[in-house]
This record gives sequence, structure tokens and C-alpha cells, in this order.
Amino acid sequence: MSVLLALGATLCGGIADTLTKKTITHSGRYKAIVYNYLAVILFLIIGAVILGIPFVFPHELIPAFLVQSVVGAAAVAAFFKAFESGKASILAPLCSLYVLVVVILGIVVFGEALSLMQLAGAGLVLLSALVLAFEDLRDFKLEKGVLYIALTIIGWGYYYSFIKIFIPAMGAYMSTVVLEAGVSFFVISYYLAKKKDLSPPPSLQAALIAVRSFIIFLGALLYTYAVAGIGVALTSVIVAGTPLVSVPASHVLLGEKLSIHKYLAVLLIVLGLAMVLV
Repeated sequence: MSVLLALGATLCGGIADTLTKKTITHSGRYKAIVYNYLAVILFLIIGAVILGIPFVFPHELIPAFLVQSVVGAAAVAAFFKAFESGKASILAPLCSLYVLVVVILGIVVFGEALSLMQLAGAGLVLLSALVLAFEDLRDFKLEKGVLYIALTIIGWGYYYSFIKIFIPAMGAYMSTVVLEAGVSFFVISYYLAKKKDLSPPPSLQAALIAVRSFIIFLGALLYTYAVAGIGVALTSVIVAGTPLVSVPASHVLLGEKLSIHKYLAVLLIVLGLAMVLV
């Protein structure tokens, strides 16, 4: 049953990545990011109430919370900026590279060890990512949005590495609620300061944003329960297959097509991530 939950989280992640592009196209980048996050937080709070999860926030975590929120907000802003111009079928798989940053920080900061298989997997991911990221390797011409996705990879790498500080004190679910609320606050504050138009989108556009947000919430919930059942390692390996959902979903929902060698690169990224997460 827990494996099915992990597969469900994978499906949710892939579809949500694809719908990111649709929400940006229909509502614009600024409204898409703000209302997506407001809806996600609303769903997370409702989920916490239904599940009876108590609110816990130790005051000594405030400095770490502020840093985590600012880094997360910058990563999210870069993510939406990348998807505004680039292909979801290329950018979504590249986002998975944040796992390598988590691994590196785990070694440097938390003293974790790395096996030969994990090293081989990391190398495979990096080589495959180069193929995917460049429109033409001979001319070193990057695909659109890749530079912003690089910022997202670094930001998410930090975010998901140092979430370990919060989980022992607050639990996985409440840590997600509090940190996502912090990210949302800084993103919205930044766009308000920039005087961007954040008026509510029309009903149909708002409905699409709500659907994407609910899918993200559902994926987070399924992931949490999968980890409780089969552990974080196996769950992470399964969820590493998210690009196998986002790429065909981008083809169906967005009409995006890739060359054969780029499809192969996506498959190798998934294989490499599985090796890293074993």
C-alpha cells in the first residue's frame, strides 16, 4: 500500500510540474505564483486541522526559519521565471538535480557518507543533465529557462537539506506548513514591493490554480504517509521517477516534443537519481 502512495506522490509531482506552465500562460507569472502558494497553504492548514496535527514552533528556530523562507522564496521565484520561457518537459526533469545538492550538503555539513553506487549515479545525472540543458552542445547554447532553474536547484538543495533542523521539533507535516507559509510571505511581499498586479484572476484561471495547488498538497500528503510506511530511502527512489510523468504530461497537455536523445537523457537522469537515493 505504501508503494502505491509513493507512486501517487510521483504522479502528483509530474502533473503539478506540467500545470505550472499552464497557470503561468493563463494567469501570468506573478498571479500564478502568489495564488498557487496561497491555495497550497490553505489546503495544508485544512489538512492539519482534519488530521489533528498540533501547531508547534520553537522560538529558537526563528533565525533558521527566516533563512529557510528567504532561500525557498528565491528558489520558487526562479522556478516560475524559468517556466515562463522554457519547456516544462526539459525544466521539470532538471529540477530533480536539487537532490545532488542535498547529497553534497549532507556530506559537507552533516557528515554523511557516499557509496560508489551513489557517486556513479551522481555522475550519470550530471552528464545526462548536460545533454538535456543544452539546445546545442557544440555551440554551448542553453535551453530557455535553464539558468533560472540552476538557481532553483541550489535553493531547493539548501531548503530540503536544512529542513532536517525543523522536522525533529515540529514533525514533517507541520514543518511543511510553517516553512511554505514563510516562503509564501516573502514571495508575496517581494511582488507587492515591486508593485506587480496581484488582483484575483478570473474564475476559470483561479480554478486551474486551485487544481494545481490541490495536486501539490495531495502529493505532499501521499509522500508523508509513504515515508511512514516504507521509509524515506525507498520513497525517494520511487518519487525520483517524477520526470517520467512530467515529460509525457507536457507532451499531452502542452504539446511539447523533445528529440530522442533528450528523452534518453531524461531516462538516465531518473536512473541516476535512483542510484543516488538507494
